[in-house]
Amino acid sequence: MSVSELMNLRSLNRAGEMGSTEKTEQNYQGPSFAEILKGEQQRCPYSSRAIDGVIEYNGVVFVCDYKTNAICLGDMSNPRDVLRINLPSGGCLKVNVNNFGDLSGAISMFTPEDIAAIMKAIAQYNHCTKKIKEAEEQEIEAVEKNADHAVELSTQSEKSPTSMR
Repeated sequence: MSVSELMNLRSLNRAGEMGSTEKTEQNYQGPSFAEILKGEQQRCPYSSRAIDGVIEYNGVVFVCDYKTNAICLGDMSNPRDVLRINLPSGGCLKVNVNNFGDLSGAISMFTPEDIAAIMKAIAQYNHCTKKIKEAEEQEIEAVEKNADHAVELSTQSEKSPTSMR
């Protein structure tokens, strides 16, 4: 606070001391608690368990991401490897797909509704991953079949030079 602000506060206090205490206290409304903490409130799911932004449960370590209202498990540097799960209790869980085993060790930390959402999301992820692998395998088979066919055609054309006429 600057000197002039302090002087104003001092003059307000003196006015209150001069007999109008009731009126001054009734009319004065300072900032609300929410306004004071504006920007300071940090939210993430299960933050009541967090110590310095880290939740450790059964040896599994989650990191609070207050910017996105999420808890994170595993390496978040490659977004393609991260499964984002909206939690019915609020916020979301971000899990590196390579850390599903770790998640199973801490599943009892979550509410039953959150567990259902987590299980559903993992099942959908596994189903999609399986379908993508099947499609890739079919594509590889088709390419190999075409390559074999091309080799077969080239060997046939080498054997019969009269077919080129």
